[in-house]
Amino acid sequence: GRTDPTLGNNTASDTDSVSTLTCTSQMAQWTTNSANPTTGSGTLSASGGGNAITLGTAYPANGPSNPVISASGWPLNYSANYYVQFAVSTANFQTIGLQFLEERNAGTNSPSNYRVFYSTNGGTTWIQMGGNGTVTTSMQTITVNFSAITALNNNPNALFRLSAYNANNTPRVWYLDNVTFTGCPTMDLGVTKTNNATSVAAGGAT
Repeated sequence: GRTDPTLGNNTASDTDSVSTLTCTSQMAQWTTNSANPTTGSGTLSASGGGNAITLGTAYPANGPSNPVISASGWPLNYSANYYVQFAVSTANFQTIGLQFLEERNAGTNSPSNYRVFYSTNGGTTWIQMGGNGTVTTSMQTITVNFSAITALNNNPNALFRLSAYNANNTPRVWYLDNVTFTGCPTMDLGVTKTNNATSVAAGGAT
């Protein structure tokens, strides 16, 4: 630690920052359509307005060997009422990240675009993260970095949504797999003395 350089002023403060780090501590991961994650804690749900999004498990032709989340019923035009939602508390975590695999059915029926949204207040307001993504006909890895969104840090009310659209006809399937939320555990740095000095001069170190 270092004392304040002003003689007689013995107050001090420190700021812990990990905003430039890529953190991989896993908060929650979904590999099936279960409401509860495969590991960690959180809740998976879906909505589709009048035409509900249907969640199921499947083995896409070009995907991994394990079942994935199969979401069908996506609309032609984007609608905020159609989404797959992940409720993941980020309490005691910061520098939040999201990674998932995605693939659509081959052909023109399934959705060709998607959007990622987040909420810091339990769903009262939603903000799109980045631009519109392209859904592919073979599994690809999507990474979303929320580290600049400090309001998501240490937030028990954090919510995340994936919304697909540009689907022309049934079954309008979008496959998702290994949906994983990560972060850096929050920490408070301590100060340890490294010598036997009983006092430290102003501006000195110990």
